[in-house]
Amino acid sequence: MKVATVYRHLQAIQFVFRLAADYKAVPHDLMRKVLWTTKQLKKLKAEEKDMSRLAWGDKLPDLLATTAFVSPQGGAPHAVFWPTLISAHAGLRMEEVLQLKTADFDKIDGIPVIRVQNGEGQHLKSEAAERIIPIHRNLIELGLLQMVEERRASGQEWLFPNIERCAAKARLSGTFTKVFTNYRITEGVYDPRRDFHSLRTNFNVILKRKKCPLEIRKRLLGHELNDVTEDHYDPEGSPIAEFDEWVQSIDIDISGITSPYRKERAVVGNVVSFATSGAA
Repeated sequence: MKVATVYRHLQAIQFVFRLAADYKAVPHDLMRKVLWTTKQLKKLKAEEKDMSRLAWGDKLPDLLATTAFVSPQGGAPHAVFWPTLISAHAGLRMEEVLQLKTADFDKIDGIPVIRVQNGEGQHLKSEAAERIIPIHRNLIELGLLQMVEERRASGQEWLFPNIERCAAKARLSGTFTKVFTNYRITEGVYDPRRDFHSLRTNFNVILKRKKCPLEIRKRLLGHELNDVTEDHYDPEGSPIAEFDEWVQSIDIDISGITSPYRKERAVVGNVVSFATSGAA
């Protein structure tokens, strides 16, 4: 736990004891030697190890070179396969990815999109989190839309029906966090500063480096605009084609990823091209 967080909790406890002291329930100076002084707080912060979240950056290829992505066991992909790839290419939060329904996949002006929206059994962080994100070509090549169609054909409502909800808050992310952590530890790519949310951070960093306008990044990430002009005079934002152009500008190498929906088609020189299995 960060020093600032501990200090905030100590202040809250101090408030409770001060209130109790007003009613003569405890001595007034009970917390005097417990709460850190300003000098102590500064010293602790200076000595604190920096644990702020990092984008995956150059470490993303290491994650995508692990077993689940390059040599999956059995027919079905590992539990981390699709959630990781979707978040890396669409910037979705963990809960947003895991609670996707087959009905959340749509087309606008011929562009395949994901609708991040509220529904039964779905939870969004804020009103701004409800948004539309064009689907990256990599996800299409790996067969995401085919999997969606398979789920629909079998009458399945959820994209990931086998992920269980945690008992505490009935959130899917409660159990999947442990799965993703254990997977990274087992595969030797664990870094406490690079977690699942770091995939979303990475999505933003890539777009920012490419000079993507802040308004478009905020809409793609589901952040509050905090801009009267954008909120009230252009609530829909730029055309979907412009959002699609920025999403497609994200370059992630998937050449080494093995998907059950993609098979090797031909080898020309040293370049391996792939075809998606089934109908186009």
